Amino acid sequence: MLLLGVNGKGSGERGLLLEVQDTFQAGDVVLGDAFYPTYFFIAAMQAKGVDILMEQDGSRRRSTDFRRGKRIDHHDHLVVLKKSERRPDWMSNDDYESAPESITVREFKADGKIMVTTILDKKTPKAELKLLYKSRWQVELDIRYIKDTMGMNILSCKTPDMAIDDGIRSPINERLSLVQLLEGYTQNGAYQLRLEDRLGSIETGKLADFVILNKNLFEVDPFEISKLKPSAVVMEGKVTQGAFPE
Repeated sequence: MLLLGVNGKGSGERGLLLEVQDTFQAGDVVLGDAFYPTYFFIAAMQAKGVDILMEQDGSRRRSTDFRRGKRIDHHDHLVVLKKSERRPDWMSNDDYESAPESITVREFKADGKIMVTTILDKKTPKAELKLLYKSRWQVELDIRYIKDTMGMNILSCKTPDMAIDDGIRSPINERLSLVQLLEGYTQNGAYQLRLEDRLGSIETGKLADFVILNKNLFEVDPFEISKLKPSAVVMEGKVTQGAFPE
C-alpha cells in the first residue's frame, strides 16, 4: 500500500504526482483523495499493474449513476470510462495518443462518499475496500512515515539558547500560539484531509482517537513540550497504549 500525499495544494500537487508516479510498482495499491483519480492517471497505473483506491473526482462524482454499468452490489458497480476527446494542456501528443480509448473502474458508495478503484474483483467486498481506505489518514498522520519519506529521520538543529544567542528568534507577534498549533494538528489537519466529519475533535459520531499527556500543555514551559510523554493513547475508543490516569 502506498499513500499519495505531497506538499502544496492546487496544480503543484499534480506536478509532483507526475514526478513520483514512476516509482510505483506492479502489485502496489495507491490511496489518495479526490484530487488524483483522473482518467489518465488511472490509465497509467493500470498499464503498470498498479491498483488505485481513491475518493471519486468531483466532476465524475456528480455524474455517477449506479443504475448504469455492471452491478456488483447495492451502490457498487463496474463502469467503462472513455478518454476525453480533448488532450490536457500538460500532456504530450504522444502520451495522449498512447492512452487507451477506455478504462474499466469500480465505483462504490461508502460513508456518504463515492469511491473509485481498479480492484475490480467482486470477491473483494466494498466493506473491505472501505477499511483499506480508512487506514489512509492514519498513515498520513504517522510522523515516522513522514520523516522517512522526507528524509527527516535524522535532523540537526539549534537549541533554543543557541537560536537566541544568534539573534534569529522571530518576534513574538510572528509566532504561532499554542492554541493555533493544536488546532493545526487536530481540527485543521482533519479539514485538510477532508475527514472533518470523523476526526479533529472529540464529538458524538466521530472516531474517539486522542492522546492523554502526562502534563498540561498550557502549564509547562513551551520549550519543555517536546519532553512530555503520553499517559494513554486511544484509537477508536480503545486504549492502545498506557492507561487512563487515576
